[in-house]
Amino acid sequence: MATAHPQSGLLPMASPQRDVAVGLASTDILVASVDLDFGGREHTETATQFRLGVTETPFRVDVEHKGVEITGPHLVRLHEIGDRIGSRIEGAVRSTWVVLSGRFLEDVTRHTPFWRSPFAKPFIAPPLPILGEVHRFLARAKAGVNPFWAEEQLATLLPQLLEHASDSAPRTRRPPTAGMRRLARDTDALLGSDFSRVETLTMLAKRLGVSASYLARAYRAATGRTLHGRIAQLRLAEALRRLAAGATDLTALALELGYSSHSHFTAEFRRHLGVPPSRFRLNTQI
Repeated sequence: MATAHPQSGLLPMASPQRDVAVGLASTDILVASVDLDFGGREHTETATQFRLGVTETPFRVDVEHKGVEITGPHLVRLHEIGDRIGSRIEGAVRSTWVVLSGRFLEDVTRHTPFWRSPFAKPFIAPPLPILGEVHRFLARAKAGVNPFWAEEQLATLLPQLLEHASDSAPRTRRPPTAGMRRLARDTDALLGSDFSRVETLTMLAKRLGVSASYLARAYRAATGRTLHGRIAQLRLAEALRRLAAGATDLTALALELGYSSHSHFTAEFRRHLGVPPSRFRLNTQI
């Protein structure tokens, strides 16, 4: 399977008729809003990477040999490499797309029985709760989020979308297995000793010898919480300890704990604790 950077899947979409605004760009995921205006002309393109997305305004989309739909915010579109996509757009249309690297797609779908390539159904009408999660994910990702959070969300959402696109009956939810609980313990042990160096879900899964999709699913089933939430908890706990011990360089502390910047650290600290780290440090010293 191809492992090209996901940006290669949207770069061909940039043109005088297309305005691409990137919200998240990492090694394995690209999230972008795309404004289209073809003046009512027919347009055909060939997908160069796997991508999923939602279109805000209804218009007709024809995926060669797969199906035709009037797309809109009620549908999630899935396109894989080689899909021939035809459309006729009257006026301006905005879509939001998530482009995945082949490596991440392979890792997430490895243990998903509903994934087959070529995938026969490019249009999915998921149940409203799942559709709501898709829209929530897209809104947050467009605004800019932690790539690890995005990977973990997609590792859960994509299998759910594929399941509802398949003709198979939905699976019954089962309690966590002993293997899931053991994996959760191993994950906590690894994070406890080295959480600041865990940059992506794929990286963490590789170190544990499992797929990203299975790790996200197993950890949540066994613990009731997300990996992103666990890492945030560990980072903040260490920040509290270091600040109480007298740490003064907040930028250095933020980078050591795995935050992307001082401002990212401050925003997360304030969101969870109600005050910025500088105020917490000051109150500790009084």
